[in-house]
Parts: sequence; C-alpha cells; structure tokens
Amino acid sequence: MKILIIGGNSFIGQNLIKKIDKKENKIFIGSSNLSKKKSPSGSEVINIHLNLLDKSIVFEAINKINPDIIINLASIRNNTSKYLNEMFDVNVTGINNIFRSCIELQIFPHFIFTSAMGVYDYHNPLYIPVDENHPTDPIDEYGLSKLLGENICKFYSKSKFKTTVLRIPGVYGYGKSSGLIYNLLNPKNKNRFISLASKKIVRDFIYVDDVVKSIILSITYQNPYLFNLFNVSNGKGTSLEEIVKYANKITNKVFNISYSNLSSNYEFFMDISKSQKELGFEPTNIYEGMKKFWKLLKKN
Repeated sequence: MKILIIGGNSFIGQNLIKKIDKKENKIFIGSSNLSKKKSPSGSEVINIHLNLLDKSIVFEAINKINPDIIINLASIRNNTSKYLNEMFDVNVTGINNIFRSCIELQIFPHFIFTSAMGVYDYHNPLYIPVDENHPTDPIDEYGLSKLLGENICKFYSKSKFKTTVLRIPGVYGYGKSSGLIYNLLNPKNKNRFISLASKKIVRDFIYVDDVVKSIILSITYQNPYLFNLFNVSNGKGTSLEEIVKYANKITNKVFNISYSNLSSNYEFFMDISKSQKELGFEPTNIYEGMKKFWKLLKKN
C-alpha cells in the first residue's frame, strides 16, 4: 500500500515511521519544511513538499502519489492570539483541503486523523472514564480546532471516505523534549524542585509507542462503517503527584514538590474498552512507559 504521512517529521511521525512496515508499504512523508528536518529512515521513505494551506500543492501531491491511506499528524497547538489563525488554518482548513483534493481527483483513501482529549471538557467531565459517547465541549481553541477536524472527517465519510479518528491525551516518550514527564526524567535536568498545580489533579497519558500502535492497528482495521472513532490512551487516571513518585523511583532522584493551587481539583481519564475490543489495542502501563523513556534518554 501507498501511505502518505502528513506531519511525518513530527514527534509522533518519526516514531511511526520507525515502526511501520516499509517492506509491505511505500511510505511518503508530506512536510512543509523538508529543508529543516531529516527523515529518520533515510532512503526507505520518500519526502515530498506539502503545504496544507496551498490547495494546489495538496492536489498535486495526492495526484502524484495516489495514496491508499493518508495519516494526518499535522497539527499546531498554540492558544495565544498570535498563532490562533495559523492553528485553525492547519488544524481545520488543511484537512478540508485534503478531502477536497481527493474528491476532485476521485481518489478515496482511508483517512486516519489524530485528534485529542481536548474535544472533551476535561476539567469537568460528566462522568469518568469518558467514553466516545460523552458530549464534546472543548475548553480552549485547540480543542475546538480538533473537534472541527473530527467533524470534517465525519462529513466526508458520507462521500465514500473511510475515516478513523483517534482521540489521544498527553503523549510522552522519546523525541518529546517538553512536558512534566520529560522534565522529571531528563538526565540533564539538575533541578530537584517541581511545581504542580495540585496533588488532586488526575490525568490520562499515553506512551508514544502506543499512539503508533493504535495508528498501525487502524490501518488494518476492517468493519462496514465509513466513520470510526476511538479513544486511545492509558485508560487509567494518574495523579500528578504519582507521576513525580514514579520519577523518584526510576531515576533515584528526590524531587521537592510545591503546589500553586491546592484547591484545584479535577479528574479525567478515558474509557478505551472500544479500542481494546475492536482494534485489539492494549496500552503500556505508565510506570513501564516512563522506565522505557528514561532508558532511552540515558542512551542519547
């Protein structure tokens, strides 16, 4: 199969390219900044220039490749006013440009879209664990842009496209150099003081290899429906305080925790029973995932 990975030079994309079967599939990486990034797989993949905001370029790339599968990892997350327009351009208009180009070419690839937990009101869920039927209610513009992307996928599934949406929470793992888990595990970080909002905040996380696994499982997933939606996560809530304790144990460091808002209190994690049953997805235990991440960070 011919697989076009848009945003293939991203954190998730680079991990996906390492794991995807390149003997059975021809892989194309679509990116707007090829000169700045280097593919992790060298000649095993084909790099193409693809600017999602230029429909003529999108049309030309899809026409040239004629992909069986398009995996869209391209996304901007920045809620500051300076980048809001760009975020909506990439996260919403860019997706629409892909579908419109395919329709004009009468090409109907399987479209896989990585969405986010931000489509839910993760500060005030109606119930937990949150399943795919929970009402969507974004609390910021990023979540809204992802929800609009999902709706575009659902809309075009009525036009012969098979579309798969994967809702994922905060991702950690090799290649990501930001976030609480990275800062705790980074061997170069000598800071032993960690500030958390509250010990009562419980979150859902996912190891990057599990995101990759869910995408690969989606490629081969067969069912009669054209629109498919899955929560993909650890499936268990972990408090920020527990994350620090795991890091203490893994790194043999002792972190001193301060809290900026002890009254802050929310619990959010997703129900992954549908992805387990239908995709065969099984997540990595967060402690084991953190240990794997730590070992990789020490090597590099």
